[in-house]
Amino acid sequence: MATLIGGSLRDRVLAIVNFIAQYVFEKNDFLNDDGIIQELISVGFNLDEINAAFSWIENLSTESLDTEGAKEVPANHTFRIFSSEEKSALSLESQGLLSRLWVLGLVNADEMDEIISNALSMNDGDVTLQDVKAMVAITLFSRTLKHYDREIECLLKEEWSLLYH
Repeated sequence: MATLIGGSLRDRVLAIVNFIAQYVFEKNDFLNDDGIIQELISVGFNLDEINAAFSWIENLSTESLDTEGAKEVPANHTFRIFSSEEKSALSLESQGLLSRLWVLGLVNADEMDEIISNALSMNDGDVTLQDVKAMVAITLFSRTLKHYDREIECLLKEEWSLLYH
């Protein structure tokens, strides 16, 4: 990632969130905050911006748990057992990634089922780690979009004044 200079705080925080997502998915390293922070600092972000990005991610996770958590047990207190069909189709790395996402509470039961179902229907044989990462990204992206339904609708209808009211 190139060094970033300028831009609004919101743009820079969103760039950090994007960088974190890429880092996690490319390096498959969920628990190495220090590595992520060092890379962000090396490309020109400051600690306040980095903290704002991590806070935003945490708030999104909390909002998701608040809206969906009332109807289900938190993911990190349960285990997801893969069926024999899932075990035979998903690579061990894919199963590991999905298990980590589940334990960390980054996906709920419905999202886990959606990811696995889409990955299985996408491939006839073995589902690779890259296949699962793609399904995870699509699922998490669609979840994030639900928070911005009104803004997206205003954008598509070109009703700009509604964005400010």
